[in-house]
Amino acid sequence: MNALIDFIVSLLIGVLTGLGVGSGGLFLVYMTLVRHAEQIMAQGLNLAFFIYAALASIAVNLFKKRINIKILIFISVFGVGGVLLGSHILPFISPIIIRKIFGGILIALSLVTFFCKSKK
Repeated sequence: MNALIDFIVSLLIGVLTGLGVGSGGLFLVYMTLVRHAEQIMAQGLNLAFFIYAALASIAVNLFKKRINIKILIFISVFGVGGVLLGSHILPFISPIIIRKIFGGILIALSLVTFFCKSKK
């Protein structure tokens, strides 16, 4: 039963992602509060979830020629570098500190998104 609920929630969050809603936060909230997953595991699952949604989005936008390839390569190189650096640093940081930092980032991004969209 839990697998079916997880599948339905993941599907709904995937649909929201496809509609342009920043739903990664929703997935993390679901995993940590409802499924009681550890923060690091929830973030890892969220990244895996995001990668598949992003690949689908990239494919569509490349087909429609909406992506600047040079910028995509530049961002990808630094993104992979950040992932490698972060994966080496992560074992030395307390999960409590990671949770607080990630929560702060989510709050800051939410505020920026809210106020930027309200000005339009």
